[in-house]
Amino acid sequence: MTNIVALIAATVLNLQTHLIPVKSNEALTDFAMIEQIPMTQAQRAEKAKKLYEEGYDDFYGITRPVNRAKAVEYFLEAGKLENADALFFLSIHQQNHDNLKEATQVAKRALELGNEAAKIKLGEIQEDEKLMKEGFNALKKKVDSGDMHYANSLGYAYEFGIGTSLSIKEAMKYYEMAAKQNNTMGMTNLANLYLRENKFKKAKPLLVKAAEKEHGYAQYLLAMNFFYYKQENNKEALYWLEKSASNDESEALYQLGLYYGEKADLAKSIQYYQRAAELNYGDALLELYYIYGEGFGVEQDEDKALFFLKKAAESGNQEVLDELAAMALSGQGNMDAKEAEYWIKKAGYTEEMLKELDKLQEKSLEMFKKTQKENQ
Repeated sequence: MTNIVALIAATVLNLQTHLIPVKSNEALTDFAMIEQIPMTQAQRAEKAKKLYEEGYDDFYGITRPVNRAKAVEYFLEAGKLENADALFFLSIHQQNHDNLKEATQVAKRALELGNEAAKIKLGEIQEDEKLMKEGFNALKKKVDSGDMHYANSLGYAYEFGIGTSLSIKEAMKYYEMAAKQNNTMGMTNLANLYLRENKFKKAKPLLVKAAEKEHGYAQYLLAMNFFYYKQENNKEALYWLEKSASNDESEALYQLGLYYGEKADLAKSIQYYQRAAELNYGDALLELYYIYGEGFGVEQDEDKALFFLKKAAESGNQEVLDELAAMALSGQGNMDAKEAEYWIKKAGYTEEMLKELDKLQEKSLEMFKKTQKENQ
């Protein structure tokens, strides 16, 4: 089999030596190469802070509707001027979009500039407990010293036990702090915890406020929890789902795909699934695998079906990984030896497990031959 250690080493080296790739609407910049702008250090710092604050406002909808694309532009400009706070939130954006290489590089740059809280992002991505704990402590220190911009991130750390013990009580406390600053993500996260406790009266006004500020996930939760299952409010549910979908909320896109599929509008259903798939939403990728594999409403296309199955597997879905590994082991899926090995290893099969599998297959073959002889 291929030398996996060498392959990993080459990948790490590549990650360390290449600049962040440029993308059309949210191009990342090599932050080590700061533009030479004729300003004093104090002027640069002041401009950077203003850009960061503008970006934060757009990112979380503090005084105006959420606009993530605009927020990213502000964070990038602030990052060029070495604002470590902007880079922290830019790393969140990249992580949320599964751009882990970019998120890592941006978080590293934030850390180089003195933002110790960036360690929590690096720890999450690298699954490093020590980094997560150090990042959590820095995050808490920021909030305790009065920087409420980080309150939602601290609540998130408590909710999922990142760098600390899981505590829903503490998560609610910090989400509430963020919500009081008109942070739409804080409102939405707090409302989501209320929903889990069936406290709908507390959740709804938070979701309405965040949804009206174009927070996509708030719009989705509003549709699914307050309108979706009530026939008389079906139009309201569709309104909020479509609003959420227009804000590129993958779960809303997927739900609309299901809805129009049930209505036998396959063209519209596939359109929504494809938009969700572009955002790497696993369930939508699987729907497209089945649609193209079976030819539901489209011309059957096994190559396209496999493409969507492999994309779903990349998200870490174990059932899908197992299916691809089984295909690789049985010689299906038009895979060469290198690709087959990749999916087998990604599914978690070790060389020892494969040897045992070979033994079982040999034993099964022997039993089959023996049965054939007995039946002659």
